[in-house]
Amino acid sequence: MSQKPGPPKLPLVLLGLMTLATFVGPLVIVSVLGGGRSSGWPPDRPVEWWTFGLIVGFVVLLMTACLSVGAVLKRAGGRGERT
Repeated sequence: MSQKPGPPKLPLVLLGLMTLATFVGPLVIVSVLGGGRSSGWPPDRPVEWWTFGLIVGFVVLLMTACLSVGAVLKRAGGRGERT
């Protein structure tokens, strides 16, 4: 008796990371922006700019990875898909 393969794990992991970055990222940005002389926009400390840039870059990287994996799996003929 053979088992049907489940869905690939990489897209699910990327989706989980993307969800986490989407919900937690803005909270981290707001908490870091609250420090310093000015609590508004634009940030006045380098750590605020670094935090903003890294979180936005991480989200863009995850988005690109999600789209790339989806395109590769679609081109591969949907292998690993439950039918």
